[in-house]
Amino acid sequence: MDRTETGTGLADLYSQKERANALALNGKHAEFYKCSILSSQDTLGYNGPVSNYAYFNECTIGGNVDYICGAGTMLFDKCTLQWYPQGSTGDVGYIVAPKTSPYIFRDCEVTVSDNSSVTGYYGRTWGNNSYAIFLNTQTNGYINSTGWTKMNSTDSGETFYEYGNTTDGSTSFTASAGTQLSESDTVYDQASDDDVIVNMLDSWVPDYYINSEYALPTEDDEESDTTTVTWDFQNAKTDLGNDTDGTSISGTTGTVTGTSSEYVLTVDATNGKLAQRTSDAQFNSGTIIKVPVQSVGDTVTVVSYPNYYYFTVGGTAATSDTTEYTATADDVTKGYVEIVATDSAYLYSITLVTTTSSTSSSDDLTECVFTYCGEGFNSDSTKLLVYGAIPTDYAEKVSEVGIYFTTDSAVTDFSGISGSNSGSSTTVYDKITFDEEEYYSEDGGYVYGAVLSDLSESIDLSGIYVYTYVVTTGGNTLYSSGTQLQQ
Repeated sequence: MDRTETGTGLADLYSQKERANALALNGKHAEFYKCSILSSQDTLGYNGPVSNYAYFNECTIGGNVDYICGAGTMLFDKCTLQWYPQGSTGDVGYIVAPKTSPYIFRDCEVTVSDNSSVTGYYGRTWGNNSYAIFLNTQTNGYINSTGWTKMNSTDSGETFYEYGNTTDGSTSFTASAGTQLSESDTVYDQASDDDVIVNMLDSWVPDYYINSEYALPTEDDEESDTTTVTWDFQNAKTDLGNDTDGTSISGTTGTVTGTSSEYVLTVDATNGKLAQRTSDAQFNSGTIIKVPVQSVGDTVTVVSYPNYYYFTVGGTAATSDTTEYTATADDVTKGYVEIVATDSAYLYSITLVTTTSSTSSSDDLTECVFTYCGEGFNSDSTKLLVYGAIPTDYAEKVSEVGIYFTTDSAVTDFSGISGSNSGSSTTVYDKITFDEEEYYSEDGGYVYGAVLSDLSESIDLSGIYVYTYVVTTGGNTLYSSGTQLQQ
């Protein structure tokens, strides 16, 4: 939310001076990723006890007085802390006004909305025992030399820590009123790395914390592979594959293979021409080249003969001999970026840098992760409902879940289990494969249920054991140990 947006009259006045939360928090856990939270005073306020936790990753929080304030424990990674100078004098005051809960800032940057030369404080007390930590903060000269102050002269017991802060990313900056930490200090150990999860957040791991550079190990780490493909018309005779000499595509369509055979340009020269010359390619008006892209952020770089950049890339006209374009989500949806000749142009090269995300093998389970939860008869005691759950984190690693029922308390070979779902005299019951699932948010996992029909309450359930199993996406079957049913 942006409460600094101006209009006319009172709107302009209050955009500078009003005290209003753009975001007010009052809950156990909250997290924000790449959000802008802007106001004047008290922009971001947290109510509640120390045991309320909030996490901010790559967010922009802006204001001029106590614009991060209140209670609750908050952790900020790589956030922008932006001054919004107040009134005609351009005054700024304090970034934080914490109570007793720790506010931890790591790798953040202090900026100003209008590039004016202002300085303010990291923060000030709000009652006794205020607590804040700024680690590796780039102040850009917008924090004064004192750095910290008090809201009331009677406030006491405050703890304001600093470590590794700079003015410009390299020049050290230490505020005279703060306490400078060293790497040997316990507080530094508790706040600077993944120990913050245990020491400051009570072992809560926010989802977007996993995606930050402070990432904790995950079961399924994503890896990225970058591939560079070039179509070189200047130094290598590129086979355009249509004329008998393979040097031009004219009045028709065609394809051009790059330095990697997996990546091919699609050329529509129905109303134009793409022709290989001695040291460049003639690219006539009306010709369209489609460069394959597969990820947002893929880059397409087009280099032309000097001053002959008469084309567009991704709909934007080239303005120099080298044009670089970054693929958007719309481009990825289409599968290509278009280069369109608007006049007679000459190309030296086209280069694609593409990133493909691959996930490490999902078949890395070493034990059955499907837990038997319970059972119960329906109202007329003719059907038995059984159900189990699997943690959400493992859902994509499992292709099948189910339960074996048997009177054997120590099954080691499951290949021989078979039988009927019905009848009280059978000693072995069928394997059940669950094909119905629903998300069950309270337990944070997937719950599966199945019904055994034609059973009677007279069956001695206490003599029956269940063995859960999972089939991983890699085809392995893993089993649990037996659990005895209860009557």
